[in-house]
Amino acid sequence: MDEALFTFEKRKNILIAAAVYEEVEALLGFYGKFEKSVVGLKDLYLIDVNGQTVRVLITGPGMINASQGITAAIESERPDLIIQTGCAGVFRHTGLSIGDVAVASTERDIHLGIESEDPSDPPISLPFRIPGTGKNGDIKICRALSEFCFRSISSSSRDFNVSMGPFITVSTITATDDRASLLERWFSPVMESMEGAATALVAEIYGIPYAEVRAASNFVGKRDRSSWDLPLAFRNASSAISIILK
Repeated sequence: MDEALFTFEKRKNILIAAAVYEEVEALLGFYGKFEKSVVGLKDLYLIDVNGQTVRVLITGPGMINASQGITAAIESERPDLIIQTGCAGVFRHTGLSIGDVAVASTERDIHLGIESEDPSDPPISLPFRIPGTGKNGDIKICRALSEFCFRSISSSSRDFNVSMGPFITVSTITATDDRASLLERWFSPVMESMEGAATALVAEIYGIPYAEVRAASNFVGKRDRSSWDLPLAFRNASSAISIILK
């Protein structure tokens, strides 16, 4: 997405994407009545925000589901911008807590590449260009839209902290402290999710401004479901999106 071409005027067709319904249930509730439809065999909800229809897509979890769902939604009715939302794991080095919100500055599919001979080193980049990605494997995200989201949430929310920084996308949730430490050393990420890189890349290929706004449901590392708070993450992510839509 060419930053020089981005403006907020006439951005009337907005697509919100989430992996599962629970991630946007509170968002839908904020606006009362909504219509349900289907695109690409994925559930699509239509909400009225100050007289403007906003589409909310449930892609299903993981990068394949996200790629298929977002592509179908774009081909059906091209959006002016896309915002990915939902829960994510937050890295402890950020200082954020469960329930806090972050906006992605970049995205990366950390499993795409060549395995290093040294297991303590990250995967090596593929030896050819992948459209939509930089030389280091980062996927470009619309800076203007992301900064707008960050400023909007930061200036309006008193219920959670807000940060902005690199996100990574995984196909398997990190479940050990050793692996979390490696990811922190390799990528210095703020959050880990399972769809962001796919949605960001599809948006970049189509030239559509994209932002990713998530709330922390857990810390990345040793898996302890008793410490997770999915309802809080779902609620805060929806609150953040509602602030942006205003």
